[in-house]
Amino acid sequence: MGDRAWKKLLDRHHEIVRGETTRCLGWNLEFTGDGTMAVFEAPSRALRCAFGLVDELRELGIEIRAGIHTGEVERRADGLGGMSVHIAARVLGQAAPGQVLVTRTTRDLATGTDLAFREIGEVELKGVPGRWELHEATRARTAVQPAG
Repeated sequence: MGDRAWKKLLDRHHEIVRGETTRCLGWNLEFTGDGTMAVFEAPSRALRCAFGLVDELRELGIEIRAGIHTGEVERRADGLGGMSVHIAARVLGQAAPGQVLVTRTTRDLATGTDLAFREIGEVELKGVPGRWELHEATRARTAVQPAG
């Protein structure tokens, strides 16, 4: 792929990310090449955004991964930071293409929604104290009962 084709694909990527983030009532804070950081008022919104982006970007031939953590962030002159941002970035590093990984904190806060979680296990996250329980998030499949 040449430079022009890459730029066109990246522009479309950014357009999709901005649209899906806005639709899920989030704020896209920055792009890092073909990556992004966004914040949401609720973990279920972040999860729905991640699922939407996995689906939409896959149609463009882009296989993304997502890492989500719920916690406090610090406002800085150049954006947001703090341990929660660092944890989310490290969780992202654990995800495989097409996968949405979350911390136990996010799973606990999103329980009771139409989302499902499968425990991955505990991992050490570079620069973060302790071991962290990770879960793969998916959309819950509801069984349709036949009439009658």
